[in-house]
Amino acid sequence: MNKGTRDTAYIKDLSWNDVFAIWRESEENLPHWIEIYKAKNFDSWEAWRSGAVKSLKLDERRWQLYKIINPLVSVPHFYGGPFKSWREKYYDNENFVTFAELVGHPEIKNNSVINKMKENFPKEAEFIGLQTEKGIVIIEGMHRCSAIA
Repeated sequence: MNKGTRDTAYIKDLSWNDVFAIWRESEENLPHWIEIYKAKNFDSWEAWRSGAVKSLKLDERRWQLYKIINPLVSVPHFYGGPFKSWREKYYDNENFVTFAELVGHPEIKNNSVINKMKENFPKEAEFIGLQTEKGIVIIEGMHRCSAIA
């Protein structure tokens, strides 16, 4: 079991149900997410997000909770998740980009959601990420990571 690195501190193991509950709590009732999943003809947030769960086999992974020691240093080196809309709009035909690279994109610099977060960032924030050979890939918390970077 990984107990952390110089950049993270291990807190505890989590079940997939715990992780999915965190994700649900951060998105399910937000009007812009409701508009998005309804526009894509999904009946619920869970039905919409089940595609990512299945394609990334999220429910088959081992999950742990960590504290990020210095997010202003670490988060810019995390990678944006494999989301079609982000890849098409912001990744300039790359599969993976760091948040340090991503925030250089003109549309990210002018994104009203991200700019509002920068002005009033919460004292605590949670992200869901996957540890990969490249590094941490964020699958929930793209706007928050962009605001930090």
